[in-house]
Amino acid sequence: EDYPSVRRFQVVQTAPAAVLVRLAATPFAVEELHSKLARHLGDGVRIEFAFVNDIAPEPSGKVRCVTSQVRP
Repeated sequence: EDYPSVRRFQVVQTAPAAVLVRLAATPFAVEELHSKLARHLGDGVRIEFAFVNDIAPEPSGKVRCVTSQVRP
């Protein structure tokens, strides 16, 4: 979907059944985006949103769109 105010985004898995969606964007109502993500991730996954000023790139210069803090 098209969300023109989103400059960058990052999905961070914070727990086995939880993600944080970081949005470098002008704040907007996230209900529709939440519903779409829930359909893809499943009902058992907790989805949180955080609006941030920017998402810093890795030392390589790349921005990871998806990352995990969960360790095996």
